[in-house]
Amino acid sequence: MFRIVASPDFSYPDPPVEAYLGTQYVLAPNRPGVYFIYDKIGLLLYVGQTKRIKGRLSRYYTEGKLSKGHKVAWLEFPVADLIYAEAYYTGKLRPHLCKVGFCA
Repeated sequence: MFRIVASPDFSYPDPPVEAYLGTQYVLAPNRPGVYFIYDKIGLLLYVGQTKRIKGRLSRYYTEGKLSKGHKVAWLEFPVADLIYAEAYYTGKLRPHLCKVGFCA
């Protein structure tokens, strides 16, 4: 088993406080980052990372994995830091559908 550790000089920002309704994924940037999916009552369901936030959320919406009731938020990161950022937020926030090292 291995542990992913970011540079000790790096401080991750707090997760976004404001989340958009699922249909507003169109506001997401087409850049790399970590995204957060919340249910209708604000429970964090999932933390993921992608090279194109808007594309990933768009795909989830068209596939039915993201509905109008869900809320989404995101933070931008360089591609090289994506796996570290996702591991950090998954470990810190413990989303309902994700566990450290494995996401359903």
